[in-house]
Amino acid sequence: MLLGLSCCIGIAIMVASIAASAARGYLLDLGDDSASAIVEVSSVTVSGDARPLTTETVRAAEAADDIESVMPWGQVGFSIPAAEGAHRSVSGIAFWATPYYPQIAGDAWKGADAGLGDGEVVMPSSVSGTDLSELIGNDVSVEATRRTGPNEGESVQRTWEVTGVHDGESLFDQGNNVAYVSTGTFEDLVALQETGADDALDTQWDVIYLQAQSVEDSIAVAERLQDQGYAAESLAQRLQSLPALIDALRIVGWLLLAGVGLLLTVTMGAVASSWSASRREEVGMLRATGWSTAELRSALFVQLGLIGALLGGLGVIIGLGGAGIVGAVGADRVPGLGAADATIPVWWPVLATPAVAGALAVLGAWRGVATLMNAPSAELLKGL
Repeated sequence: MLLGLSCCIGIAIMVASIAASAARGYLLDLGDDSASAIVEVSSVTVSGDARPLTTETVRAAEAADDIESVMPWGQVGFSIPAAEGAHRSVSGIAFWATPYYPQIAGDAWKGADAGLGDGEVVMPSSVSGTDLSELIGNDVSVEATRRTGPNEGESVQRTWEVTGVHDGESLFDQGNNVAYVSTGTFEDLVALQETGADDALDTQWDVIYLQAQSVEDSIAVAERLQDQGYAAESLAQRLQSLPALIDALRIVGWLLLAGVGLLLTVTMGAVASSWSASRREEVGMLRATGWSTAELRSALFVQLGLIGALLGGLGVIIGLGGAGIVGAVGADRVPGLGAADATIPVWWPVLATPAVAGALAVLGAWRGVATLMNAPSAELLKGL
């Protein structure tokens, strides 16, 4: 029974250790990732009200000491006309020119070097089942619309070089049929949408991404912008909610520890009752030789506490060994274990386990020892 109790303690420590290590590793990964220091600022507030993001907003952000770079973001539609000839099946499909920022889009494409120059475009790898990788290295004519007035426009064409195709993955959801262009090319398309002097002086953006100096700065920047009425969110705030698997492990670990603590208390109560039956004569003889009740009680509690501490220590060995095995085998399955070794849990609760187990053993045995101490000496020596 006692060995089984040590195994229960070990299992609880193993689960709690894995959960703690995975959580710490996940947050360490978060802190090391520069993408986690990005703040997303939307032109629509949480309440649904519009809060324009203008050139003035961009300049104010660029002047802030805790912001490393400012990335105005938007999308302008274009299409590949049928006259282009190549891949007629995509003619007429709307693509969305999107400014390329490596912090957001990454470089998950083939055929393009790092960065994009003006007049270059990275197309989606496929659209409507058509592989667009064959366009790499070719010039294509694209068609956009120049606004000439309210609900009025005219077709204009630009020639771009397709330098690569991308797989559609990005840090933020940027929609379908995204085509990445340089900021200069994008500003050229934005200018087509402007119809007056006021527009030209102050372009309005859908979203502005801010690269803060650190993860801590990104949280402060987001809170500052929220106080100013903007809908701002730090990616770190969004990601710091632990994955469901880690959260579940943490809850199960605490429940197991609580259950094992209760089990240890009840078990040691049963052990004390058993001792009461087997050591009555011994206690009676010691009392007859001059041992006081306080001395006898202390001696029994020390023995029971040592048994509890030994059980707890054995449980720690089992738990750490199991955590090490799971950490080595499951590093690819549990987020965070790859960055933080599961054999290095939060140390203070682990080191305290033998002491806590000993204290719970004494607590569980308290009633049985008290009953034994209150028994008359003659009754204790009756069996001799």
